[in-house]
Amino acid sequence: MIAISKRTDHDQQLSTLAHELQHFVDHAMGWDIGNTVQCEVRANQSQALVIQQLRLDARCYGLGATGGLNHPEVIAE
Repeated sequence: MIAISKRTDHDQQLSTLAHELQHFVDHAMGWDIGNTVQCEVRANQSQALVIQQLRLDARCYGLGATGGLNHPEVIAE
């Protein structure tokens, strides 16, 4: 079950949904879904692609491959 706050704007809800759906795909594929940097980077990359493709105004930051916080668009590059 994925629950997304209604208190955030529509763009943030969509970008969060993309992030969480990547975690679902990881689980369905049998990939490591633990609390790992790789898992979060993969989810942030999916989130960033949705932000870019739908031209969302998403003001969020995620865990990059080096462990630092970056905007998802930076992570996708």
